[in-house]
Amino acid sequence: MPLVSFEGNYRSIDRLFTQLAEIKISSSILAAHLREASDIFIPAQIEELKKHYLSKSLYLNFPTKNEYRDLKVALSDSTVDSRGSYKIDISGTEILKLSKLSSTNQFLDKRYEVYDSKSGGIFTKQTFEMGLDENIDFRPKTLSSRTKATKADDLMKGIFDAFMGLEANGKVAEILNLVGAGSLALLLQAKHAGTPVNKQEVINAMTTARNQLKY
Repeated sequence: MPLVSFEGNYRSIDRLFTQLAEIKISSSILAAHLREASDIFIPAQIEELKKHYLSKSLYLNFPTKNEYRDLKVALSDSTVDSRGSYKIDISGTEILKLSKLSSTNQFLDKRYEVYDSKSGGIFTKQTFEMGLDENIDFRPKTLSSRTKATKADDLMKGIFDAFMGLEANGKVAEILNLVGAGSLALLLQAKHAGTPVNKQEVINAMTTARNQLKY
């Protein structure tokens, strides 16, 4: 049974999946940068909040304690309730679904190196958060000939390269301007050009941009 009338006139959705994927990737990159950063609290205040089980967004996060030893037994005797859930996904012609996109830090670790631009030292444990600090830069890893890139990898690489300033393809600026977060695009452009930018100003712009991308 068709869900919509065959006789209706509908707007083309040819680029909708790609646009959603680009927004998801950009939002994930911003979230990775802001994991321990806040536009309200300084690091010492965030650490103090953690002692009281509060997140930087002031959500209450008590330690997890299970009232059961075996989940299967708990489900069978109804100590733990279970309910069916349904997930609706969309796909494109080259990428089957959004879940085919790698996690942000996983893709970072697989395809890039994070290094100190002054000492040249390469960090073994790398995250996007490090990019907020001075003298920290990113560069592509040399991949082996056996490495196979998927269409999802290609899409992610274009946005990652633009965000890191490795390629001036305008992709990130296009996405940010689309949701009204052009101030971050300007800060990133300045940073990539070698102009010093204020760390807290970048964090504030990233927080605003991430909120804009959610809608």
